[in-house]
Amino acid sequence: MGTGALPVAAGVDTHKDVHVLCVIDALGRKVREGAFPATPNGYRDLADAIGEPGGCLVVGVEGTCSFGAGLAAHLADSGFNVVEVLRPKRDKRRRGTSKNDYVDAERAARAATAGDGTSTPKSRDGWAEAVYVNSIVGHVSL
Repeated sequence: MGTGALPVAAGVDTHKDVHVLCVIDALGRKVREGAFPATPNGYRDLADAIGEPGGCLVVGVEGTCSFGAGLAAHLADSGFNVVEVLRPKRDKRRRGTSKNDYVDAERAARAATAGDGTSTPKSRDGWAEAVYVNSIVGHVSL
């Protein structure tokens, strides 16, 4: 399971061009981190960096309805337990600290493990998504 005998959890800070991963073990120690392109090949490499789905308790992904949608779908299709993790609001960040993608990925992993501020990602294949897509294209006829 995971790294050695301990299961792992993962968190991902998503962006348009790159996704940043942090993997922690069951004791909360960082065991892996890295940046991966936001492409199908990058999704596969990121999943490989996490390890086997059976050895991973949960993957917390920020932005599952935007920049992280493709990654979240790939991970779920690969057998990972994926949850959406809320992005921290700017006013809730510690004063004097700038945005750090690796810190945000670690925070996502810890939040996912604790179930803090997480939700089930939208499937993006139901009737609501169809209405949304049709409304963007301008072909909605109700």
